[in-house]
Amino acid sequence: MMTALEHLAYGESVENVAHHVGYESSSSFIVAFRNTFGTTPSRYFNVQVDKIN
Repeated sequence: MMTALEHLAYGESVENVAHHVGYESSSSFIVAFRNTFGTTPSRYFNVQVDKIN
């Protein structure tokens, strides 16, 4: 999941990242991401940006 975070941080789409790290669909990746981090990828990065600002 750390590889996915790196790719998402560089602005890659969730769909591309999902396939890059081995998921067949973005929805299954989002479920796994939520199980790991407790939120969706977009919300995760919105929170990170808010923390910086």
